[in-house]
Amino acid sequence: MNKIIAITLLSAALVTPAFAADFATSTPATPFYAGVQVGDGTTILGGYQVDKMFAVEADYTTYGGHGSFNNCGSYCDYSSLGVFGTAIFPLSLKGNIPLSVFGKVGIVRTTATSRYTGYNTATDTSIGLGGGVQYDFNKRISGRLGLDINTYYANNLYIGAIFKF
Repeated sequence: MNKIIAITLLSAALVTPAFAADFATSTPATPFYAGVQVGDGTTILGGYQVDKMFAVEADYTTYGGHGSFNNCGSYCDYSSLGVFGTAIFPLSLKGNIPLSVFGKVGIVRTTATSRYTGYNTATDTSIGLGGGVQYDFNKRISGRLGLDINTYYANNLYIGAIFKF
């Protein structure tokens, strides 16, 4: 039994780097992507690349008890769900650096949940704006540095990673 486990682990150790290298250098098979962003809040996002310059994204962000939404301040936990149209503008930099500037606009639904009993949960729908820069490490993996602005609640300065399928 120990020999089987050892062979399985050794096989996985040998195959995983080859698969990861192939994944990173191959062209994405679909226009879908997913990502994670961390900063003032933590965001999980998914998107669909319509063409080179336009995408549609949906995201879920959780903020750890800060802000002024519904006058609840640090006594509440906040979360938001948003849908955005994203415009991507590749830059033509010397040396073919794969850098893009992006901007997005959409609708955001924010919820504040009190940490204390007897306080109602409050929600609000508002316009969400955002933008930043995106660096393409390869055809499948990109890094982002950006700022999301929820016009009613909070800003989220973040760094993130995008993975294209």
